[in-house]
Amino acid sequence: MRILLWANRNIVPCLKRKVGPVNGLFKSHVPAASLVSITDPEYASRPPRMTPHPYESKPIRFPQVFTNKTVNRLDENSKLIVVEGNIGIEKEEFGRTIAKEFGMKFIPEYKEEEYFFTDRGFDIRETNEQVTDKIKYWDMEMLYSSKNPKDAHHFLRTQLELYKGKFERYREAVSHIWNTGQGVVMIRSVFSDLVFAKALRKSGVLTPKGFQHYLRVYYNTQVELISPHMFVYLDAPTSYCMEQIKKRGRPWEVNSTILTEKFLRDVEDTYQADVFPQFRELSEMKTYDMTSPLNYELIIEDLNETSLDGPKVNEDTKFMEWEPPAGVDMSVLRYEYGKNYQWFWDKMFEEIVTPTDISELNYDADEIVEVETIINEHAGHKYEHYYDPKTQKY
Repeated sequence: MRILLWANRNIVPCLKRKVGPVNGLFKSHVPAASLVSITDPEYASRPPRMTPHPYESKPIRFPQVFTNKTVNRLDENSKLIVVEGNIGIEKEEFGRTIAKEFGMKFIPEYKEEEYFFTDRGFDIRETNEQVTDKIKYWDMEMLYSSKNPKDAHHFLRTQLELYKGKFERYREAVSHIWNTGQGVVMIRSVFSDLVFAKALRKSGVLTPKGFQHYLRVYYNTQVELISPHMFVYLDAPTSYCMEQIKKRGRPWEVNSTILTEKFLRDVEDTYQADVFPQFRELSEMKTYDMTSPLNYELIIEDLNETSLDGPKVNEDTKFMEWEPPAGVDMSVLRYEYGKNYQWFWDKMFEEIVTPTDISELNYDADEIVEVETIINEHAGHKYEHYYDPKTQKY
């Protein structure tokens, strides 16, 4: 039954949480077991990959899954690597170095500005001075500047929006691999968003009911995504992270009563206790110590020698979500991660109803008036994306 239902993504939660023995129908399409540096003479001498499909402008349509084959674009480096680590640890240099070495696309961490700025460059936080705290668009500076964690309960709305942004970015990363054959290295993932939510709950920022709703959204959506091929965790003690935070010198971080060493320990504990165990059976795990200078030559050698092929018949379950069973082409899964299937992902979030007893997510009559007369009248909300009110041009 698991094999017959594979094309239906609702089967993924079963696969991710209760993985059984591989039944022998899975087999790898990728010709080699590990990553290969693009400077390797043998790799460099190969013919170029099949022309990438322009998935952003012309997403694959369902009839094309039978003619526009996905497997023809893939090679050893068509993998998804996620770089994780605590707050303050420099992850971008590591990610860019690895991406360059293996000819992969680098995707930076999803930033809050991507949520607050509209397509035309309007900052929707411009309305914050005109509305009450509950209606404001809470950002990280407002969160960490709060003297009392209870004053920041309304950050839950932003936390949920950041989660949705990370979800969409991860889905696009998978789509990029299947449409171009180029692997992806991305900073943080939708899966690790949980570590920050849990730390915010332990610090008192998120209420019990608010946190319970976050967990409902998290566990009912992230299970629909396939796991990355590799998690790379850049490890360092919390004291090191605090020093790095002080070095970058943001006053609202350095002087925060919320972003403390205890908060960083809560982040680290959740990584170890809740996030990584979920994916140990399905992904490769790597940890590198950040307290001493990274030796990229040794790291690249380590990655060269790490098998990312599978799943292997009757041996393990790693990478099984990236391999459809016999009779189901990978293009079917590729279609489900494309823009023409966006309705499914949108509907998935819409069907998770917000309970009426979570005050930080629900408005009373006066607050609705604020939203309708101030928020909705802001240029970032009022006009369609194709109209610019500054120039009055379409």
